[in-house]
This record gives sequence, C-alpha cells and structure tokens, in this order.
Amino acid sequence: MKRGVIFDLDGTLIDSMPFWNSLGERYLKYIGIVDKDIDKETYNMTIEEAASYMKHKHNLNESVSYIRLQINCLIEEQYFKKLTLNEGVLEYIEYLYAHNYKLIVATDTPKPLAQAVLKKNGVLDYFIDVITTIKVKQDKSRPDIYDYCVLRMGLSKDEVVVIEDDDKAIETLKNASYDVIGFKTDASYYRIDSFKDEIAYKMLEKLI
Repeated sequence: MKRGVIFDLDGTLIDSMPFWNSLGERYLKYIGIVDKDIDKETYNMTIEEAASYMKHKHNLNESVSYIRLQINCLIEEQYFKKLTLNEGVLEYIEYLYAHNYKLIVATDTPKPLAQAVLKKNGVLDYFIDVITTIKVKQDKSRPDIYDYCVLRMGLSKDEVVVIEDDDKAIETLKNASYDVIGFKTDASYYRIDSFKDEIAYKMLEKLI
C-alpha cells in the first residue's frame, strides 16, 4: 500500500517552466535588448555559462558575475513573489494530507527558493521536507535524491510513488524500480495531465 508521495517541484507542483524557458529573453529585455533566440541558444547551459554567452554575444559591459547576479535576482523575484501552483495542486495535496499520506519534495531548485514558493502558495506545511540535488550532491540522473526522500519519510521504496515531469528523471526512477507517475509526459506507464482530474486521484489506487 502506498503511504508516501515524492513530488517534483518545477513543472509539476509549480507552473514555472514558462519562466525558465524564457529566462534569457526576460533578462535581456530587462536591460533593454530584444533577442528571441537566446533561450534556444543557451538551453543546455548553466546560468554561469549563459551569462558568459550573453555577455559576448551582445558585448555587454557588465562582468559575468554581475550578469549572473542580475539573473539570480529575477529568479528570486519569481519564487518569492510570482510563481503559482499548477491547477488542482492545492486540492490534491490537501486530499493526500487528509488521507495520511506523507509528502515530500525532490527538486533541483535551491531549498530557500523552493520553500519560498511553496510558502507563498500556502502548501509548505503539508510537506515533511524539501530535498534538493544540492543536498545529496547528485542530479536526477541518479536515484540518490529519491532514496534520501524515502529515508526521510521513514518508508520503504514499495510504499512510495513519485510524480515527475522530466523524462530523464523518470527513466532514472524506472531503472531504480520506483513506481512513478508522469506529469504531462508518456515517459512513464502511468500519466496524469492535471491534478484536478479524477484520474489523478484514482491513479494512486492503481498503484496500491
């Protein structure tokens, strides 16, 4: 029987992907430059690498460190003030909590930002903890973060289901024998497209 749920944050609980997918364009617009292609060009780059790329592409006077700082300020503003839950998330979390499921978040996002956006949206207290890839020192290409979440919940892997939207993370989970529900992706055998749909509730029953 499932007793715990591990949630991904960005794209799953929080409607943050439109922001992340346009971050470069937003930053350049902030400093008065229009560049519709920048996010495609910097898609696989770290913030540091993207800052360096933008500096050289647009001959910016600011240092890479300062550009990165400005970008981080834009990110913090989103997580502390603007980002919202995906539709149906609040009711779904309240339902799980009322039915005694243990809930935890596994995310690449730094913990202060993750906690801030969850608190802003009134759901932080429903979660046992927020575990980050920074804490476990491994990204989601390995199952370390999920294993840590299971330990933190005091459960076994068989008692837990993970809800993720990232195809590579889902492959990691499947290879590690986790039960996983894909959010808006067919990478998992089980899929939901909205937390407000009845199937999102019935899916847990299927995994018992």
